[in-house]
Amino acid sequence: MFKKTKQKIVAAIMSLMIIILFGTFGIIFWASYRDVTKARIDALELYSNSFLPGAYSGSESIAHPPKPPFDAAEEFSAKASPEARLPRPIPNLPYLGQKPAQRVEFSTFYFVIFDKAENLLDVNAAASSTVTESELAEAALGIINGKRTSGTTDSLVYLVKDKGDYTLVAFLDNTVFNEEIGTFLRYAAIFGLLGAGAVFAISIYLANKIIKPVEENYKRQKQFISDAGHELKTPAAVIEANAEILSREIKDNQWLENIRYENRRMSALIRQLLDLSKTDNGTAETEIIDFGRLVYGEVLPFEAVAYEKNLKITCRTAEAVIINGNPDYLKQLLSILIDNAISHGTPDSEITVSVEKEGRHAVLRVINRGEEITEEQRKHLFERFYRVDPARSDSSHYGLGLAIAKSVTNLHKGSIDVASHGGFVEFTVKIPLRR
Repeated sequence: MFKKTKQKIVAAIMSLMIIILFGTFGIIFWASYRDVTKARIDALELYSNSFLPGAYSGSESIAHPPKPPFDAAEEFSAKASPEARLPRPIPNLPYLGQKPAQRVEFSTFYFVIFDKAENLLDVNAAASSTVTESELAEAALGIINGKRTSGTTDSLVYLVKDKGDYTLVAFLDNTVFNEEIGTFLRYAAIFGLLGAGAVFAISIYLANKIIKPVEENYKRQKQFISDAGHELKTPAAVIEANAEILSREIKDNQWLENIRYENRRMSALIRQLLDLSKTDNGTAETEIIDFGRLVYGEVLPFEAVAYEKNLKITCRTAEAVIINGNPDYLKQLLSILIDNAISHGTPDSEITVSVEKEGRHAVLRVINRGEEITEEQRKHLFERFYRVDPARSDSSHYGLGLAIAKSVTNLHKGSIDVASHGGFVEFTVKIPLRR
């Protein structure tokens, strides 16, 4: 129980911290990428606006040398070509999560020109080592056909500009920035994994600190139940013996019968408390068991009890359902479930007990017709001293039976569940088959 609680606490802390950690990285990355890309688009806008319309005939280009888009203080001569590498100061923006700083990056501008019929007029890849003129022209044609005006493709940022007589597709080399993005992602992954490992270690430590007081209190509670049960067992036995002797001497007596009745109830409660304590603290000595045969043998004695309440028990078991288990505990589990079905079953109905193989588990089902158990009641049904309707429960039940059944199931590394549908109540127990 506490192991699962620790796992849930660790999972909750890990989920929260990972969301915060990677969410922070993601926001920094997105903001930096957006700002830098916008700065490049703005640079392409200046570059495109610097193109002057001119006559185009034969091999003569209509593109004229652009004015430098980045620093008005630096004058380019009229002979400067568009492929010249331009020193470009990056604006003072948060860059990849670092402190704002002034940095210099060298970028290259490329361009492709089409006429109104989308015929290629001119292309300039600036002797680039990353893209050829044919690749640049193909990329530009795809951008125009896609009706896009700006964005990124591969290692290039592009902008489409209608210049009247022709269409200009301007490109800016984005290789350096892409490399820096890759470096950022690598470092983010490395530090993210290291951070996740640190968070995992911290979450385990916190889970242990949180659970330790509860676990210790639970152990003390179980020890108290065990000690109290053993201490009360002897007085109850003495009372029963004395009451038996008195009944022989004074014969029938109402007050004496009340004493014996209440003493039997107390003895039953003590016995259940001791059974619960034993299954909680014990480790079952197991043996190879044919679970179907064990269930069939245990159902037979209950047929007479069911008959007295106008109920019928039907038992169906598969062959060779072999498990490792403790026969005494498993008999107790079955007795609790059948007794529960008889106590809460609708008169003149049938109780069905079945054992089957499903995958790697032996599955025991006990089904009876009865009042529906609500979802809220099912959540607490296996808790100690819980009764669905205390006012209608008979005096021999204390809400410990199903808690013992769950403890026995856990002892066999299995599971127990209850479903209620269509006027039927179904208890399902799964125990691993012997490999």
